[in-house]
Amino acid sequence: VKKTGPTTFEMTADDFYPERDIDILILEPTDEN
Repeated sequence: VKKTGPTTFEMTADDFYPERDIDILILEPTDEN
């Protein structure tokens, strides 16, 4: 995963076939601070 901006990330993967685990790639900000 490469950070391309303050709130933007880019990911590249080889031989990646998303199935139902695609939700692990969804990053949402949390208000835990």
